[in-house]
Amino acid sequence: MLVYKGKLPSSKSLVNRCLLLEAIFSSFKAQWSAEAKDVVLLKEALLKFKDSSKDVSDSNTLVQFQAGFGGTTFRFLSVYLSSFKGEYKILCSKKLLERPHEDLFIFFKFQGIEFRVESDGLWIQSNGWSSVKDLEVSSTRTTQVATAVLLTALRFKEFTRLKFLSQMESDYFLMTVDLLKSLGFLVEWDSLSLKVDQNYNPLDVKKEFEVEADWSTASFLYVLSALKGDVEFLNLKKDSLQPDAVVLDILESLGVKRANFKVSSENFGTYTSKSFDIKKYPDLFPVLMVVLAFCDGEGELFGASQLVYKESNRVDEIKKLLSLCGYKTVSVDGGLKVFGCGSKILDHKEFSFDCSLDHRIFMAAYILKYMGYKINIKGSESIEKSFPEFFKFEEKYVFFNRS
Repeated sequence: MLVYKGKLPSSKSLVNRCLLLEAIFSSFKAQWSAEAKDVVLLKEALLKFKDSSKDVSDSNTLVQFQAGFGGTTFRFLSVYLSSFKGEYKILCSKKLLERPHEDLFIFFKFQGIEFRVESDGLWIQSNGWSSVKDLEVSSTRTTQVATAVLLTALRFKEFTRLKFLSQMESDYFLMTVDLLKSLGFLVEWDSLSLKVDQNYNPLDVKKEFEVEADWSTASFLYVLSALKGDVEFLNLKKDSLQPDAVVLDILESLGVKRANFKVSSENFGTYTSKSFDIKKYPDLFPVLMVVLAFCDGEGELFGASQLVYKESNRVDEIKKLLSLCGYKTVSVDGGLKVFGCGSKILDHKEFSFDCSLDHRIFMAAYILKYMGYKINIKGSESIEKSFPEFFKFEEKYVFFNRS
């Protein structure tokens, strides 16, 4: 049983944004605690670029950087490097290269940046951005490119406006705008454009910023606790703009006992299933599908077409995982329906499940095993992408039959 009262690591999404700002503004320093692979790789790459930037701009030297499996690391680094003259290669997993990158490539074409996808990464040849005053970005697949362009553009005094090729209505981008406002930037944003007053730059003077705790990590542990445990986190931000912060409201609506930032499994066995549109918080899909399996009745998560383009096809992987546990599932538009069976552990054969490509799939498989399903989880190292601290946490607080 999970019984825990304590703190969480910092939000990886916000740390990555702060790392870009630190690279641009030497007077800015973010305070954070996180060991996630995405964060480590981006930090190392930005430090490497800082050390080699003069050599790169003065010669034809190709400099290589590692992005691993991380989409955020890959996109943030690609945009940032492209704003400097030089030749670069961003090494990454084959699976990451197969994910949609049209928004990034559209921006490169706007800026006259040469690029090509190779077997082991992305090659970039840049003379710097050709235009910086008014920038245009596409966000049909991801808002990470728009975020990276906005943050990187702050290094140019001429930058004033970011225009979107289609309406921007993302909570992840809103989180970026809120970060800039909290740091003192004068930002005006509507769904078609964003303006920044570059006459006033709050990071030209020394400024420190403490990154809030991570709701993605919290959502995983809250679900564990809602099914078998008692957990309270002491450093989560109330009214956080991190999309995964909605997890507490969702669990409470299912019947989970909640008191502020505390969740317990006291009501487990009485949870009633519901349907949720998860377009704005797609990363919660794997763990929430598991919760719905332990509710009574038909539960459904829909509206997140981007799930098929994540580290894995998360709809297919969760459908397969739940089916192997004995649950009946039906595919729906941008999601999945599961016929919940309450607290019952269904008859099933012991099986192996590969989670090596996707940390979120590992979270779902781990919860099912934690509840009693006979799963031999392969590729548990995938959790290092977002929550490497988990193994220490598990050893101290989480117990289940490991045989």
